[in-house]
Amino acid sequence: MPQSNDDKSATGTGEEAAHGCATKCDAALAPEAQDAITSQLKRLYGDMLQAPIPDRFSELLADLSKGKRSS
Repeated sequence: MPQSNDDKSATGTGEEAAHGCATKCDAALAPEAQDAITSQLKRLYGDMLQAPIPDRFSELLADLSKGKRSS
């Protein structure tokens, strides 16, 4: 028997039932996918963390630590 709109509101939009979840799904990535994403992010941001801080940014940080406003 097809679900009415009332039935769908109890379990979400009805899309969850299409892939086996009666309540909100927590779609987890496979461990291999998580590892691949982790290594890519570390490679991307690791290089960024090794880059020198631009002079202007260092000056702004110094001004902030002194409580000085910059223009």
